[in-house]
Amino acid sequence: MNYKTTLFLLVLLVMAGAVLWVVRENTNAPPGAAESAGVEEGKPLFMADELSVETIQGVEIQSADGAKATLARQAEVWRQVEPVRFDLDNWSVTDLLDSVGSLRWDERFVPGQSGATPGAAAPTLEQAGLSTPQMRLTLHGERDGKAYTRTLSLGKRLGGRAYVQRDGDERVYLVDDVLAHKLTGEGVASLRKRSLEAPGESQAQRVVLRRGQETIELVKSHGQWSFAPPLSGRVSRDAVRQLLTGISNIYIKSFTSDTRTDLSPFGLDEPSAELAVTFAAPDSDAGATAETEPAQSQPSAMPTRTVTLRLGGATELGGEDRYATWASDDQGGRVVFTLAGHDASKLDIGVDALRDPRLSPVDPTSVWQVQVQREEGPTLKLEQGNGGWTLLEPKVDYTLDAASVSDFVGALAQIKAEHYRTQDLPVNTPSIATVTLSAAGQSQAEILRFYRLKAADADKTPSLLAVRNDEAVGYIVPESATDLLKTTPLSLRDRMVLNLSAGELASMRIELPDGRVYQLTQAEPAATGPGDESTTRPVAWSLTGEPSLEDDALRKILVGLTPLHARAWEDGGAAGKADMIRVRMTTRDGGSHALSIDPATGRATLDDAKSAFDVSMDWVNALQAELRPRTVVPVRIEQMASVAVREGDKGVEVHRDKDGHYSAADGRAIDQSAAGTLFDRLAGLRVERYLAVPPAGKKAATQRRLSIATQEGATINLTIVAVGESRYLTIDDNRWGVLDEAALQDLMAKVTIDEASKTPDK
Repeated sequence: MNYKTTLFLLVLLVMAGAVLWVVRENTNAPPGAAESAGVEEGKPLFMADELSVETIQGVEIQSADGAKATLARQAEVWRQVEPVRFDLDNWSVTDLLDSVGSLRWDERFVPGQSGATPGAAAPTLEQAGLSTPQMRLTLHGERDGKAYTRTLSLGKRLGGRAYVQRDGDERVYLVDDVLAHKLTGEGVASLRKRSLEAPGESQAQRVVLRRGQETIELVKSHGQWSFAPPLSGRVSRDAVRQLLTGISNIYIKSFTSDTRTDLSPFGLDEPSAELAVTFAAPDSDAGATAETEPAQSQPSAMPTRTVTLRLGGATELGGEDRYATWASDDQGGRVVFTLAGHDASKLDIGVDALRDPRLSPVDPTSVWQVQVQREEGPTLKLEQGNGGWTLLEPKVDYTLDAASVSDFVGALAQIKAEHYRTQDLPVNTPSIATVTLSAAGQSQAEILRFYRLKAADADKTPSLLAVRNDEAVGYIVPESATDLLKTTPLSLRDRMVLNLSAGELASMRIELPDGRVYQLTQAEPAATGPGDESTTRPVAWSLTGEPSLEDDALRKILVGLTPLHARAWEDGGAAGKADMIRVRMTTRDGGSHALSIDPATGRATLDDAKSAFDVSMDWVNALQAELRPRTVVPVRIEQMASVAVREGDKGVEVHRDKDGHYSAADGRAIDQSAAGTLFDRLAGLRVERYLAVPPAGKKAATQRRLSIATQEGATINLTIVAVGESRYLTIDDNRWGVLDEAALQDLMAKVTIDEASKTPDK
């Protein structure tokens, strides 16, 4: 390498170093340095060590007219604190701060100086809209124990971008206008929560509802709500929960005003309705948010807060939407917003809608003694001990059904009012019934007195007035409560009628009103172990006179019989009618039982007992099902060789080949579809039931004979016979059966085709 080449390379190296130094100096120029190298692009407006969203604790937003709003982060919750107080939507504030932290400038310049383009001067502050910024955003944060402040001024917007300027930096930056977009329009109001978050029922201690001259005050003591004077009575906890939940579900349509001290233009100087909720607030700085359900307890010295919803006038003449304010204690009531009519109507709730409709708040499962004293009839007194419920009055010789007693006690404790009365309650008037409920954990019994309303005072329903203890409220309850008060000991009787297992039965005889009689015998059980005759396994039943029986039909009978339960007990025995279902049973130990059942009502008696009982109609129908084998054609379709069809002196013999094609022995054309339906129906044909004797009184007319020949050479003969308007099936001319109408239609279908008309002929 010669001297000139070396000198040339050294000059190039010096020039490259100079360029690198200039670029680095311009990139790292301190705030306020003038731009002399033209336009730079694509750099973050705030470096990571300058601004961190997580460390920002406060925000000030000042508009061009000088109005200022202050936001503060309190216990990780953002709120507006000046000039009014209102809860903010955390996500919206965080999104705003993220937008600030992620701003990137497309261009930057010193206002009024020449840029990279010859003869072109950069916009002045006035031209960029920054001499009087449209909005000024100040962020206060703390990092590593040191406070910091970052301020950003927003100028004009143009073509999806906006001019901004940082305090302490004379340069103007051109950035995406996303930040300006978020803060224009509603401004700070766009960051506010659009829902009201009222405390939950378990947190609330006092609720006051005012409408005009009416005031309804609810107070909670030891977890129970009641009305404060001058009203009286218990309040429904569910109604309070529903009211407060409804407030929390209210949606703010729009914000109207923040600055007015005179709220009369909105009708809020004298609100049309006002709801104030006082609630326990362990953290006095916490917002009025709906809480999770804590354990029910009565707070003692816990601090409280009050939130108040006030409704004003309609937003437009004749409209349903209303102006409203939401205040926490004495703060926030200046923010006026609008609510939809259906949300405003949630305060249109009356006294009766808040009352607890239950006659007694006692838990039915805690009741251990019940007494019903009646104007007519004996006193009913029950008591629950270790052995279950027993009847103390009157004395009976049977046990009680635990489920029935529990249902009775539960129904008594859960009688609910449909209307209320606070005046003209009965005084020194005999009640038609008095119910006394003694419950565990209660020092005094619940006493419920029932009175019959006078005809002039009573609507069609209900017509009973109930008064609990010494309450000053009467509960008008449904007439159906009368039946409950008339409950008899027999209706509470143990439902077990006959406690037998299927294995204990030796035989059964079932006699039906239509003349059918079934004699069934169960084979002797076989011992499962040597020398152990007591341990048995299920064995087969046989039906006298039949090779087999309908197993499923017998199973349904045994399910209802072993054991036998009553649906209900009735006074008196069943009438000795001739058309009763009678079941006579013998047991393996030599015992016997006779059961009589009215097939029309299901009312039954066992062994001529004085008390009758009701059984289910499903079981009554099961007793009348056919037990004899119902299959009258015990062959499959492929086992059928032919079917001879005859009506009077006309007939045809239809054959079926292995491919399922049908043909007539005499060569006539066969309707393949009709013949297929006939063969399908005959294969495995089952009757619904058999007749004990042929129908009498009218002449039987034969309509069609069917003779089925099997591949094995057997023949089965069936005849369809009409007696009056009914049709029956006879099997081999010695047994009558009943078929459903669909089966009869298939068996009567014509199977031949008239060649002249191409229509079924026979």
